[in-house]
Amino acid sequence: RTVRNDNSSRFGKYIEMNFSSTPFSSPTNQTEEAKISLVGASVETYLLEKVRLVHQSIGERNYHIFYELFSLKRGVDSYVQDGNDNIHDKVEIEGNDETSQIANESNASLVDKFGLLNYDMEDFRMISNSDTYDRRDGVSDFDTFRDLKRAMNIMGFTKPEQNAVLGVTAALLHASNVTFHEIGEVECALDMDNP
Repeated sequence: RTVRNDNSSRFGKYIEMNFSSTPFSSPTNQTEEAKISLVGASVETYLLEKVRLVHQSIGERNYHIFYELFSLKRGVDSYVQDGNDNIHDKVEIEGNDETSQIANESNASLVDKFGLLNYDMEDFRMISNSDTYDRRDGVSDFDTFRDLKRAMNIMGFTKPEQNAVLGVTAALLHASNVTFHEIGEVECALDMDNP
């Protein structure tokens, strides 16, 4: 989220298109013209705002995935867990309460696996420096996380692959809290007193 847009694009695309021209004679006006054909193209995607990972202005959010991970903690009350620790979304279809399975792990299990169980968003420097946690457009982080998990399943990501991606995301949150103290002019050491 930026001050102007809840879903601000962090990426840019550079598109390079290659054309060739071959001369040909036009039967209607007896002049030689060039026939232009597209012979190739490439698209390069690049990160526009690398700084947003470590700093947001007041009123801005970091990347949505960080907040989506924490939505698992907040979403427990509105979602049901069955006896097998599966997450189910309460949905109403034709007047009946039915559930649709959205993951094979419980919210608490995922949050605990990523070391977030005893923390809140405010505990991580990476997402708390702007003091902005919610979206203005009313989109639920839990719903977008559910959509992300569904998309990963559709794309064939295995559970271990999904957990690896989410684990790296959680590791970035934890790394944002690492502090160092100076030792001389050019050296530093990890601050072991930092919880």
